[in-house]
Order: sequence, then structure tokens, then C-alpha cells
Amino acid sequence: KLYEQAEDETGKLRSVKLLAEAALSRGETEGLTARFRERQKNNRADPVLWLAIATILEVANKEAEQLAALIEAARLKPTDVQLAHQIARMQEEQGQVAQARLTLERIAATDTTTRTRTLMALMAVRNGDAEKGYEALAQLAGGSTMDARDAEIIADTMAANGDWERLVTFVQPLVVKLPNDYRLGYQLAVAFEENNDREAALREFTRVAFIKTELPGFPKVKSGGTPWYQQAYDSYPPGAMDCMRLSNDLYQAYQHRRQRSMSQMTKGGFLPLAGNVEDGRVLALAHLYRLATEMGD
Repeated sequence: KLYEQAEDETGKLRSVKLLAEAALSRGETEGLTARFRERQKNNRADPVLWLAIATILEVANKEAEQLAALIEAARLKPTDVQLAHQIARMQEEQGQVAQARLTLERIAATDTTTRTRTLMALMAVRNGDAEKGYEALAQLAGGSTMDARDAEIIADTMAANGDWERLVTFVQPLVVKLPNDYRLGYQLAVAFEENNDREAALREFTRVAFIKTELPGFPKVKSGGTPWYQQAYDSYPPGAMDCMRLSNDLYQAYQHRRQRSMSQMTKGGFLPLAGNVEDGRVLALAHLYRLATEMGD
């Protein structure tokens, strides 16, 4: 009933996710999947039913079957750019690089933004054709439609590959153009630091720490502490919680160095990027503290 009562695709898929989570907890995922597959057989022209099946399989962590369902949905929604991107990402994650490239190539003509071409270039960088990928990225970066969040994905890929000089060359003009973008500014500052240009890193981290304007679409709130943190702050000796907070900030700020040593990336990206302007200030201050300490030595 939840599915049938939903008015649009988003509502239907949200209801399916709730049903899938409940079914998983009761061990009834196969039965729920079978019921939706039966619905699909009776209404073969409805792509939302394939998306519903894919949602159930995603909750059940059955990635190969989820991908197959998404591909079936895409046959009925051949111009859905976001769906094609999701399919390409999963194909690449499952080692199907050639298929992922083909998926993006097919949807590229439909996409009026630079997003698909950016994803294609990033895929080339990740899969052994870095020069070709970076050349394409450089061309895209010069376009007026390059989105700042797409740019940070490109910069993050450069960081993951250790291409710090290339990252500086790529991001620096964007930071000049978008001086209040604390996420791009942070990436630039980290690149300076990793290039051992400490003075430039100090200047950029300091600049980022002074940014007060929130980015469009990001929460205009300060990250608050948990109830546990607030209670602990009052019960610990003076200064103890400040030391613990600084330790945690440093851990987050230099997480990329540990990831490189472990040859792995977090799901969210290689460099930690702030979710709001206050978190951006905190990350920048952590780097400034460490840089000041090292320069003092």
C-alpha cells in the first residue's frame, strides 16, 4: 500500500526502501523481491518497478543483482543521465571498466552539462590513462559551465594520485575566481603543504580559516557537540577536552596521509572536505597548528 499510495517516483522508491529494510530485518527479502518482480512482469513498460527492485537489492547488499536491475530500468529510461552515472559507477566498482566507459559514452550526448565528460575523464585517470584524462579535465576546467563541486572531485582525484603540482595548477585559478569556496581553498592549501611549500600553505590555510560565507546549498549551521561531549567538557579537567578535540581535528586533517600508506581511499573521497564553513575553519586551523609546530622545530 505504501508503494501504491506514493504520488511520484521519489515517494515510491522511498516507500520501497522502508519495505526493504523491514523485510531484511525479518529475513523476507526474497519474498519482497519476488513480489516486485511479479509486478514488473505485469507492467513491463514501467521503469520505476525495476528501480524498486534495485532498491530492495541495494538494501540487501546484492550489488551484482542491483546493477542488473538498474540496467533494465535504463533500457526504459535511456535519457536519464543520473541513472546512467549510477550504473557506470557500479560497473567500474565491479571491475567492468569497459562497460562503464560505454555507459558514459552513450549518455554523453544527452547530458547538457560537463558532468558526464568529467566522469569519463576521471575514469581514464583511475584506469591507467592519466595523461588523456588530465588533458580532457584541463579542457573542461576552462569551460564556463564547470561546476565547483565537479572541480573538487577532479582535484580529489589528483590528490589521490599524488599529483600535487597538477592540483595547484588546476585549483589555483578557481580559488581566485571563487575566493569564498572554502572546500577548493582547503584542497589548494593541502597541495601546497604536500609540495613542501609551507609559506604558501600557511597563507592559504589562514585565508580559509577567515572565510565566513557559507556555500550555496550547504547548511548554515555550526556543527554542534554531542550530549556526551557537552557533559564530558564539564567533568574533565580544564583544557582536557580541548586537547582531545585538537587531537581529533588533526586526525581528520591528515587522514589522507594514512590512507596513502594503506593504499586505500574513504568512500567520500581522498581529502576530507568540510560540510559547512565552520568545519572548514576547524580543518584549516588543525593544519595551521601542525605547520606552526613543525616550523618552530
